Amino acid sequence: MKINFLYGKRVFVLPATGMLEKIKEASADDLRVLIALSALDNSSGEFNLAEMAEFIGCSASVIEASLHFWRGAGIIEFDAPLQKEATEAAARKTDADDERKAGSTTLIRPENRMPDYTSEQIVELLDSNEELSALIDECNRVFGKILNTAEITTILGLRDYLNLESAYILILVAHCVKLGKKSVKYVEKMAFTLCENEIDTPAALEEYLKKVESANAVEGKLRKLFGMKSRALTQKEKTSFLRWCGEWGYDLPIIERAYEITINSINEPSVPYTNKILETWYKAGYKTLEDVEAALTESNAKKSAEAQKSGSFDTDDFFELALRRSYSDK
Repeated sequence: MKINFLYGKRVFVLPATGMLEKIKEASADDLRVLIALSALDNSSGEFNLAEMAEFIGCSASVIEASLHFWRGAGIIEFDAPLQKEATEAAARKTDADDERKAGSTTLIRPENRMPDYTSEQIVELLDSNEELSALIDECNRVFGKILNTAEITTILGLRDYLNLESAYILILVAHCVKLGKKSVKYVEKMAFTLCENEIDTPAALEEYLKKVESANAVEGKLRKLFGMKSRALTQKEKTSFLRWCGEWGYDLPIIERAYEITINSINEPSVPYTNKILETWYKAGYKTLEDVEAALTESNAKKSAEAQKSGSFDTDDFFELALRRSYSDK
C-alpha cells in the first residue's frame, strides 16, 4: 500500500535525527506539542505559551514539560524562560506559597489526573526534600541516564497522585529495567495497573514480582506442555500460570500431573480444566506431587472398594465425573 501526503499550500518539517530515537519515550502530549510547534507560525520569533495551550487544548505546564523533553532530546532549543499567562503564574505561586506555609512539599493538583510540575517547581521540591532528591538520583542511576523534566514529573506524580512510597517506585523501576523496558511511561502504566489490583505497597509489590519471576521461569515449558508454541498468551492463561507457580507454589511435575489428568478426562489440553484440578488440590492442602499421588491412591482405593460393593463404578470414573461437573459449573 502506498501512502501520499496531501500538502495543500503549506508544509512543515520535523527533524528525523533525535526524534525517531526518542519517539518511544514521547507521550501523546509530547507528540502533539512537537507537531503544533512545527505547524504554527513562529516567524515573529516570540513563542506564546498561552496561544499554544489554547490551540492544543491542554495546560501550559504540560506544554512546558514537553518542550523541555524535546530540548533534552536535542530537537529544539530556546534561550529564554518560557512565557506564561500572568493569571496562571500567579495561581501557581499562590498554591506553592500555601503549600510551603503548610509545611508540605506536595503541590496542589486537580482531581483524577496526574499532577503537572514546571521545572522551577521540580527544583524547589528536590531542594526542599532529601527523600525526593534521593529518589530521582537513584532513578537516574537505574535507568542509566539523566531524567528530563517530563520524566521527573511522572516519577513525582506516582508519589503524589498514587501515593506510592519511594521504595515501591524504585523496586518497580528496577523490575522494568530488568525487563528491558527503560521508559518512564512504561513504569507509569505498570504502576497504575498494579494499584488497580491493590498491589500498592513495597511488600505487596515484592511478593507479586516473586510470583511473576516464578511463572516466567517455567512459562516456556508450560507453553510446550499445552502446545501453545509462540502465540501470545491470553490474559486468563497468564493469570493461571502466575497463580499456579506463584500463589500456589506448584512446580512443573505437579502441573504435568494435572495436565495428564486433563488429557485423560477430556482428551485435549485445557488451561481452565487443569486450573480447576490444581485449585482443588490447593484447597485440599496438597503441596507436593507426593501429596497428590498419596491422595489419589487413597481416593482410588476407597472408590474401588465402594464400586465393588455396588458394582457400578470403575476406579477412575467418580473422580473424572466430579471434575467434569466442577469444570462445567465454572
